[in-house]
Amino acid sequence: GRSPDVAINHSPYAIEAHSLNHPRSRHFRMDIRDVDPVRHLLPGRVRAGWVSSDCTHFSTARGGTPVRKDIRGLSWMALRLAAKRKPDMLFLENVAEFQTWGPVRKVRSGKRKGQLHPVKSKRGQTFRKFICQFEGLGYRVEWRILNAADYGAPTLRKRLILVARRD
Repeated sequence: GRSPDVAINHSPYAIEAHSLNHPRSRHFRMDIRDVDPVRHLLPGRVRAGWVSSDCTHFSTARGGTPVRKDIRGLSWMALRLAAKRKPDMLFLENVAEFQTWGPVRKVRSGKRKGQLHPVKSKRGQTFRKFICQFEGLGYRVEWRILNAADYGAPTLRKRLILVARRD
């Protein structure tokens, strides 16, 4: 029953749709990497933040196609929000495979030479570091895999929902 104070997205279509549904929210169409949590959010206490970072570089639907480090690392922006504004709660939504977030390497030979791919032996390493960074800022972090169909949505989409709390 409450609209967000601020909504940020790089897509003009996403901002337009969100503006129609939440006309009282402040909307910024910009790359999340350019967001300054002090300048772009309203002053004062931040009770909650929601981050839905790009999931295409984690999803199994992506298959074996190469990844881009700059897109794969967008979730670090949630940590920047936590460090600069210390919201009471921070929510992050992504695909279930987000838990496998780890380092990437360049393929050295073959037809995929030079492309970046996840290092299988280090699956989940970056995700664990991400959680530790939140804990280092005083957050208690929990996450679950939820199926949208279990909550009334007409889809079987599974999503990782992470909650970081400072209470």
